[in-house]
Amino acid sequence: MTGRFFQYLNDIERFFCVVRTSGFVLSPRDCERVRGWYLKGVPMQVVLAGLVLGLRSFKFHAARGQRPPHQLSFYSHFIGASVRRFRSSPAVIPPSAGTGASSASAAGSGSAGDSVGATGSAVLPAPDPSAVQWVRQLSTELELAREREERPEATEALDRAAARLRELAEQVAGGLSPDALSYDLQVLDEATLAFYHTRLDEPRRQALEREAAARLSRETGLSSKARAGRMKAILAELLRADLHLMELAP
Repeated sequence: MTGRFFQYLNDIERFFCVVRTSGFVLSPRDCERVRGWYLKGVPMQVVLAGLVLGLRSFKFHAARGQRPPHQLSFYSHFIGASVRRFRSSPAVIPPSAGTGASSASAAGSGSAGDSVGATGSAVLPAPDPSAVQWVRQLSTELELAREREERPEATEALDRAAARLRELAEQVAGGLSPDALSYDLQVLDEATLAFYHTRLDEPRRQALEREAAARLSRETGLSSKARAGRMKAILAELLRADLHLMELAP
């Protein structure tokens, strides 16, 4: 496998970690699934679109606070549906993505994987109304949150988030798909909380970390890896509440 495959794998894994707010690595079986998509010339964005569909379905049916499954097998049905939609009516993929008819036809020769771009984003020919509406709503809510804040560390974090949101609004106007937007908003959400965490003064940061540790201590039966993931998720909840930040990703 080439470096492009490992970038493809890492980007899918990173997206999965972000949306589940948990640090972990894909299992060998899951890596084989990803390898299969790569060799068949499936664009990474199509896989991410399937993951988003699966996560939305899970959140709709799951109990509040229940975390999504970490096995890719749970999402295989949704990813398969995303691939079928792409095959029947492929979105316009930028040349830099290295996908499309040429890579799909090359799949049979075993060379398609090398032509799959790791960061190609599916782009629609016109702005998607749902994406436009979501960005507008977030912009309004961020403005309101900014007006309520006077703390420098909070205003700086919110200003950075608003600036990135303006960039995403321009991309949405250019046809950025809802699924690509969802991924970018997940990354922005996590980055905003992480930045705010670094800007807190030491007493406040330590207080939030102690509260997160206290909450975690009430959860038993977790492995060390699961505890690390839960600590991250709990701290994110506390930072979000302290910043009065709405969840940016749909």
